[in-house]
Amino acid sequence: MKTVSTNNVEHDRIHSSLIQRETQERIAIAGLTTEILSKLNISIESLPQKCQQLLHQAAETQQALDIEELDPIVISLHQTKELSENLEDEYEILKLKQRNMKLKRK
Repeated sequence: MKTVSTNNVEHDRIHSSLIQRETQERIAIAGLTTEILSKLNISIESLPQKCQQLLHQAAETQQALDIEELDPIVISLHQTKELSENLEDEYEILKLKQRNMKLKRK
């Protein structure tokens, strides 16, 4: 019985620390986005929705990789990698659709 209550206390402690960490990460991401925009002298509300999403992704990536300054070359490489992966996926889908059409003809 004591083991179960000890496990519950441990579980609650871990859960609380995870929630606290996620909250701190969200605050840090918001801070990074704000810092980027202030350096550019731009208000986030004046940006199109797509730009707001891109800034949010950049801030998340910057925080996840623990980068203090954004490097345009790294950002470009990262975007190119994502685009390449998306194109590969689309290509595989098209190949499967083509194969499916050939099988339907037979």
